[in-house]
Amino acid sequence: MKIGIIGTGSIATIVTNTLKKLTDIHVVGIYSRTKENAQRFAQKYAIAFYTDSLEELCQRAEIDVIYVATPHIFHKEHVRIALTNRKHVLCEKPLTINEQDACDLFELAKEKKVFLGEAFWTRFNPVFQTLKDIQEQQVIGEFKSLLANIGGYGLNSSRLTEKALAGGALLDIGVYNLNLMFELLGSDFSEMTMV
Repeated sequence: MKIGIIGTGSIATIVTNTLKKLTDIHVVGIYSRTKENAQRFAQKYAIAFYTDSLEELCQRAEIDVIYVATPHIFHKEHVRIALTNRKHVLCEKPLTINEQDACDLFELAKEKKVFLGEAFWTRFNPVFQTLKDIQEQQVIGEFKSLLANIGGYGLNSSRLTEKALAGGALLDIGVYNLNLMFELLGSDFSEMTMV
């Protein structure tokens, strides 16, 4: 499988380092808003093609999948361009900043007969999988309530604080707790408190 990556930030770096360890997956293209950043990233990771044109990356015949690793506010447009060019897409969370945009993108993916998925690492965390198993097997009975906390470094980032970048704790980090809640408790609940 051959992958093109949109974005050259920290998540793109982590993903590229991981993909480089796999034998059947090859990163063959990288996009950045500036050609210099794209070239620097391409040289560091031995990626043959780099560009500052989204369309050029997404039109490349050898690319099977596009991985979107850019700030939230750009996801809709980046994913749309990839889907329009009939590329399978895996996009960092959140896929979009509102439900309607997500529905529109899934409709486009269906129309183009390509896969669209949201990269959500906690769903594959062994602890999360164990909790799901405990719930499904009713090992300790039915879950009635959930208290979840998550934190990390770099939380003063502009992508968290600037409204113009769709910043905010809920979309960036709060979604992990919400996903855990919906997966374990379902969506039929009477009260939710977030602090």
